[in-house]
Amino acid sequence: MKIGFLLKELRSLKGVTQLKIANLLNVERSTYCKWETDKVTIDIYRLKDIAKIYGLDLEFMCRCFEAQKIISRDDVLRAIQLAEAKTNKIPSLAR
Repeated sequence: MKIGFLLKELRSLKGVTQLKIANLLNVERSTYCKWETDKVTIDIYRLKDIAKIYGLDLEFMCRCFEAQKIISRDDVLRAIQLAEAKTNKIPSLAR
């Protein structure tokens, strides 16, 4: 999978804009857009920040990033549901 697919799916499933996520990461929306479209490779530190925003395990994000394997929207949704079940709450995107 391309990491952009994962970023877009996570954002879409949470119903937030690119601008909202870019603001949480303290980057320009255009930079975030380039990550989603795989025009620019995201570094591991930003991936860690994104995992934290969504309440996901960094390990899941890294496996997707390293393997570059195709996963489905359902796989992404299951990862989010698992993270929510572990914390017993939906990760907040408000800061």
